[in-house]
This record gives sequence, structure tokens and C-alpha cells, in this order.
Amino acid sequence: MKKSILIFGTLAVGLSLMAFSFLNRNKPEVVSPGDTTKPAPLYEYNLTDLIAPIKNADLVYKVGSRYLQTISKVDLHAAKSITDILPEKEFESKGFYRNATISVFKNDVKTTELAEDAVLTEAQIKLLQSTDYSSNVQVSALYEYERPEGRNRSYDAVMHFLSITPSREAEFAEGYDALINYLRENSKDHTAHIHKQQLKGGQFSFTVTKEGKLEQVEMKSTSGYEEVDQVLINLLKELPGKWKPAMDANGHKIDQEMTFFFGLEGC
Repeated sequence: MKKSILIFGTLAVGLSLMAFSFLNRNKPEVVSPGDTTKPAPLYEYNLTDLIAPIKNADLVYKVGSRYLQTISKVDLHAAKSITDILPEKEFESKGFYRNATISVFKNDVKTTELAEDAVLTEAQIKLLQSTDYSSNVQVSALYEYERPEGRNRSYDAVMHFLSITPSREAEFAEGYDALINYLRENSKDHTAHIHKQQLKGGQFSFTVTKEGKLEQVEMKSTSGYEEVDQVLINLLKELPGKWKPAMDANGHKIDQEMTFFFGLEGC
């Protein structure tokens, strides 16, 4: 009799535990109304940002020299070392330059001269002195220096692209802001459906002549949208208003090639 009671009691306890476990397993989790914390997703992105057209205000319109870094023709022609050309921040007394290379781009043709160190060779000087305002320059070298602990030597690759600018650059008579506003406003209907995935850095060159006219409008690289490229080219060709021509160091009016960039910052 005691044995039967013991067996029955054991079964009852087991069934009770199983029932408790089942009820708790299916019971919905209750979250306190004040606790709104949720685990962060593995990847956070907004699909709309990827497929939606870019806002016109986010598009970049710039007009200027081809490269951000510039050098005057007078300073370039007087250079005897690459340190006369490179930005001052590149100069440090802890080391020296090796394998200095000077390249000049003119009419899409690249000419290069080499040197063993920072001192320009006769060939490099001659090449630099052959440049004009339609030329662009590349300076590259290895910078060798000792580490602070003095046990090993390190090498940094130095490379800079520079545009040659006159003493006074060409200016749009109505002002830079008016020029950019003209290009932006008159192209916005065509740029309204541009998407980030397809957009590239479009570059268009043109020449402001010494008579103050805008000529030789050409596309150097596409924006990724053929229709937009053509619209921008037409806007440059039909640009109303006048230009103040560039001037050299002697005060003479000269032609200057300029670049119009269209796209996103960093394109």
C-alpha cells in the first residue's frame, strides 16, 4: 500500500512539473511599458538612401583649376628642387627625398623626367620651363627617414598634382555664386532623377580667352548620365554674361583653361 502511494505521488509531482513547464513555455513575454530597449540590428541602413534620387542641394558644382593644389607659372619656372614645388608641410629635416619624378600633362600628353634626389636635373628644369597655363604638373618621390627609435628606416610615398595658375585668374563678371546658381538652376530638371550608384565625377574643361569669351567646351569625364553631360555642356556654351580674362605677372591678358566639376563631394 505504501509503495502504491509513493508511486502515485511521484507521478503526480512529475505531471505537475510538466504542466508548469508547458504553461510557462507558451506564455507570452511581458515587457514593462517603460522598457522600450531593443537589440541593435546587425546592419543599419536606409534602403531609401540607396535607391532614392539624390537631392539637387547635395550635388556639387565647382569651377576652377583642374587640381586643388596650384602653383604660379613664375614660381614653377624658377624651381631648382622639388621642395620649391611641394607644399611646405611635406618638408621635414629628419630625412631626404629619393627618386624624384616630374611629369607634365599638356593636351592629354604626359612627359616625364627622373632624378635621384630632390635637386632637379637639367632635363627636369627644361621640362618645367616649357609649361604654360594649359599644363598640369605631377611631382612624386620617396621620402626616406629614420624612425624615432633610430633602429629602422622608413619610406613615405609623396605625390602631388598641381595646376599652373596666372597671377590673376579668370573671373565671371557677375560673380562665382551667380555662375554656380546658373548651372544648378538650369540643370535641376535633368538632375532630379540621378541615383548615387550611377553618378560619377563629371569634369568639363573650357577656356576663357584673353578677350573674355568662353570657348573650347569639352567633356573630360562623364557624370554617368549622357543626357546630363550634354545639358551641362550646352549650359556652358550658352552661358550669358561676360568674363574678366586672366592676367600674367606682367599684367598682360592671357587665355586660361578652367574645369567645371559636377557630382558628389569625393567623387
